[in-house]
Amino acid sequence: MSVLRSSLLFFCLLLLPVAAWSLPAGTKAPGFEVRTSQGETLSLEQYRGEKSVLLIFWTTWCPYCKQEFKHMDEFLTDYEEQSLAVIGINSGWRDTVSKMQRFQKRYQVDIPLAFDHEHRVSQDYNIRGVPTILLIDREGTVVFSGHRFSDRLSDILTRVTTTNSNE
Repeated sequence: MSVLRSSLLFFCLLLLPVAAWSLPAGTKAPGFEVRTSQGETLSLEQYRGEKSVLLIFWTTWCPYCKQEFKHMDEFLTDYEEQSLAVIGINSGWRDTVSKMQRFQKRYQVDIPLAFDHEHRVSQDYNIRGVPTILLIDREGTVVFSGHRFSDRLSDILTRVTTTNSNE
């Protein structure tokens, strides 16, 4: 495929709505169970009724993923750990667990990172591009779907975590 054709395809894909690249807001989030690079098992069910969950689907080779991880700590400083769980899920596309572990160490990522070995979680969440960021409220409904940390996500996070901590 020529560079021009590839570039044109890439820019056309950018015009697709975010919902075409992941589960849209308002959708019930599918359950999942993943194992982190430290061997801990995490599931959506363990947070239901307790915390909202921010899922970050990513890969080690994605330059935009690296940018979002660099901004993540600063972005999340206002949100209490008791009301928000953050999990990075490597979609496994052209990636390995060892690359993920090196990435975690190199970029000093301190959230739990898991590897989607058989792409099941990525498929269940309709992930078509990375990074993809989904916010799931404590009832298990997707309330945000996007590709970057944004003011819109911040507003929704504030609303959801404030609601969580006030009840």
